Amino acid sequence: WALVPLAEALGISQHDVLCAAEILRDPEVSALLRSCQRGLHIVFARYAMASPAPREPYRKGFWTVQSMQRFAAESEISAELSHQCLQRIFTGCVQHECSLERKTLPGKMSSSCFLLALIVIAQRVHSAPGCTPLKRVAMFMLRLSICRGASDLGVAARRVLGKA
Repeated sequence: WALVPLAEALGISQHDVLCAAEILRDPEVSALLRSCQRGLHIVFARYAMASPAPREPYRKGFWTVQSMQRFAAESEISAELSHQCLQRIFTGCVQHECSLERKTLPGKMSSSCFLLALIVIAQRVHSAPGCTPLKRVAMFMLRLSICRGASDLGVAARRVLGKA
């Protein structure tokens, strides 16, 4: 209840996060993300803080705002999205997850919440008219494929973009 107004006050509307959550449920986007699972795990793990929790949602570690900033700087996203915008995306996605999952904690982004944040980022970075949400996600995965160990992101993205 109080989470939505805070997210809106920070500049990311509930609508942005809810749209990203809806995009995550799209069968084609889900298939793309499954194909990218190994590379996305590598990207998440590179910036994740270790977690003593043996169970979900933090079994694979978690991101903090600083993790998001390091990720953005190293993948050159910060050239397109400001520090404030990235912080708002982080906060909005974490608050959304906290509103749905009792086991989640404010300020900690789980690996599943990371996927939601990637969708929000993809929709903002690749916002050309006529570009479908799936294509935006695929273009963002292609961009992230330059990360060490994440080349499978490019293979899956090219497969999707080749169909378009």
